[in-house]
Amino acid sequence: MTPDERERLTRQLTIITAPLPSAPRKALPEKAGESSEETPAPPKAPQRRIRLGHLRRMRLVLFAAVLGLALIGTGLVEGLSPNVFGFGGQLLGLAPAPPPATAAPGEIGPDVIARNPTITVSEIARVLQRVNSPILPYAGDVYTDGIQYKIDPVFALAIWMKESREASDGSVAATDHNPGYTEGLGSDPRCGRWACWPTWPEGIAGWFHYMRVFFVDRGYVSVYTILPIYAPPSENNTNGYLNFVMQQVANWRAESAAQG
Repeated sequence: MTPDERERLTRQLTIITAPLPSAPRKALPEKAGESSEETPAPPKAPQRRIRLGHLRRMRLVLFAAVLGLALIGTGLVEGLSPNVFGFGGQLLGLAPAPPPATAAPGEIGPDVIARNPTITVSEIARVLQRVNSPILPYAGDVYTDGIQYKIDPVFALAIWMKESREASDGSVAATDHNPGYTEGLGSDPRCGRWACWPTWPEGIAGWFHYMRVFFVDRGYVSVYTILPIYAPPSENNTNGYLNFVMQQVANWRAESAAQG
C-alpha cells in the first residue's frame, strides 16, 4: 500500500470513528416533590398578580368590616362612638335593643299591689266620704287589712270604685258587704255567684284575703296581670278598667302625699 493510499484510509477511519454531535435532551417529567433546574416554572403573568392583590385587599376590607360590626354588637364601641353606632347594631340584629325601663333595685313599680300602704288612713276616709260610701266608718279596717295581707289599700279603693263606687251605687255590693264583687269566698252559699259577708269588717278582710290567695300567692302582683283575670275582656273593657285604676291610684297617692 502506497503512502498516499494509507493516508486516505486513515482519514476515512477518522471520520467514521468521530463522535456524533449530541441531540438536545427532552425534559423528563418531574417526579412529585422534585424540582428540575433545566425546566424552570414560567413566571407568573402580571394579570394574575393583579388579581391576587385585589383579592387580598378585599379580604382585608371584609375582615375590618366584620371586626367593626363585632365591636358594635358587643358594645365596645358604644361608649366611644355616636349613638348611630348603637342604632346600626340594632338595625343589623347584632346589638340587642335597649331593654324597657325597669324599677331600680329595691324600688317597686307603681302597678304592684303587693306592698305596704302608699296612702294614709285620712286619704282612705276622704275617698270614701266623697261618694258617701257605707265603708267610711271602717276606713281604719281598710288600712290595717292592707298591712296584714301586704296589699296596698289604694288598689282596693280603685277597684271598688270601678266595681260599685265604693258600694254606694245602690247595688247588692252594699247588702253583701262585697264592694269588689269577688266570687267564691263568701261565708253564705245562698249568695250565689258573688260572695257575701255578714259585716263590713268581714267583707273588707274577705276582699284582701281573696286577692292574696287567688293572685299574689300565685305570682300575680301587678294590676296588669291581675285585672285581665279579675275583670276578663269577655265581661269588661279590661283596658279601660286598667286605665281607670291606674289613674285613680296616681291621683290618690299624689293627694295623700300633699295632705300628709
